[in-house]
Parts: sequence; C-alpha cells; structure tokens
Amino acid sequence: MKKKVLSILLVLVMACCTACGLGEAGGDKENTRTEKEDKSNKDKDSDDEESKDQDSDDIADGEEQAKDDVELEAEPEAAAEVGDIITFGNDTYSNEWIVLDKDENNILIINKYIVQQIKYNETHTGCTWETCTLREWLNNDYYNTAFSDEERARIQLTNVINEDVWGRDCGEDTSDYIYILTYYEAKTYFSNEFDRKATWADGTEGKWWLRTTGKIDFFATMVNMNGALNADGQSVDNDNMTNVRPVMWISIQ
Repeated sequence: MKKKVLSILLVLVMACCTACGLGEAGGDKENTRTEKEDKSNKDKDSDDEESKDQDSDDIADGEEQAKDDVELEAEPEAAAEVGDIITFGNDTYSNEWIVLDKDENNILIINKYIVQQIKYNETHTGCTWETCTLREWLNNDYYNTAFSDEERARIQLTNVINEDVWGRDCGEDTSDYIYILTYYEAKTYFSNEFDRKATWADGTEGKWWLRTTGKIDFFATMVNMNGALNADGQSVDNDNMTNVRPVMWISIQ
C-alpha cells in the first residue's frame, strides 16, 4: 500500500514539474515576443524620425533653390548704378543709355546720344507735351521699332507730371512709356552744361527738346548745343538741328 501511495505522489510531483517547465518556457516565449515588438517599434520610430529629417532637408533645399532662382531672374542691368552706361534696345537707333535714377525694381534711363532730328509738333500751333506729335512718335513709332517684345514688356508705363511754369500752361499729366525731360529735370539730373551737352553717335553736336512749354508762344524749351538750358525755347515746328533724347523707366527684376 505504501508503495502504491509513493508511486502516486511521484507521478503528481513529476506532473507539477512538467507544468512549471512549460509555464516558464511560455513566459520566455512571451518575453521574447515582447522584446521583438519593442525593437520593431523602436526601429519604426527611428525610421519615422529619419524620414522627417529628410523631409525637412528637402524643404530647406527647395527653399534655397527657389531663392537662387529668384536671384537668377534679376536682369543684367540690376547691378547698374546712377551714371553708368547700359545697352538696351536694338541698333535701329542708339541703344546706349545713361542711368539717371534707380529704385528697388526699376531704373530711369536717358539715351546717351541724340536718336532723331524731329519737330516737337508738326504744326505751328499752341501745344503742350500732352498734345504734341513728338509724344505720339516716341510712344508709337519709336517704341515699336527700337525694342523687342521682351524689352517692351520691361518698359514701365509712367505717370508723367507736367507742372505749369512761368505762367505758362504745360498741359495735363500724361501716362507714357517713353517721354523727355522737363526743363527742371534736365537741370537736376545734369548739374552742369558739359554733362548736358548732347551729340549723335558720330560725335556731331545737337540741340535737344525738353517737354516744358517755352516762355514764348508756340515754343518749347530745349538744351542748346553748348549744354545751356533755353527757357524761351524754339518754335515747336522747327526741326533745325533740334532733336530728341528719349527717357524711360525699365524694370530690373
């Protein structure tokens, strides 16, 4: 009987040991699975961080490239300063220009040379810059002949102020792509007669029109051959060696 009881107890002990072993093995497997999942999650988080860093780098690179592209869009004249000579337009007429003024996006230029011998107005009548035929010629014939489509797109439509002087009517303000200086603008931009003197490209000297109405009826002001300002001016329909030097604002961006 004792032997039988011992045998039963031995079987029970062995069964318990087996069960305990299986439980530990299962726990080990569970622990191993959890560790693998943790490692996988960490790897995934690391990959996500790397992806975010890469996206940030790509955005930064894109912004830097966009900045470079904007800088590359600046026109070659952007570096020009007041007093510099630039080339603009075709060679139908003189295409060398003096920079008179500059702002962030545009420069004001006047042709270095006389470009055309022309009347201020075709008929001997009272006229102003607003109504004269020279304005029409500059903003039509000259504008369409001297520049390419791309260059015309850069010429700015300018609000041209025509102030009355010495009791004379100088007309209404105008909107022009191309115009000429007033008496006082010529005095401001060119501080002395030497700088104000004008020639053709071959060196021949000439007078040039200003848009201010002259002190005498049917006259327009001008710059004499020696560079002196002439407030009395010359008859508007006189083209005797009286010429034009176009002025305009062009974009540099």
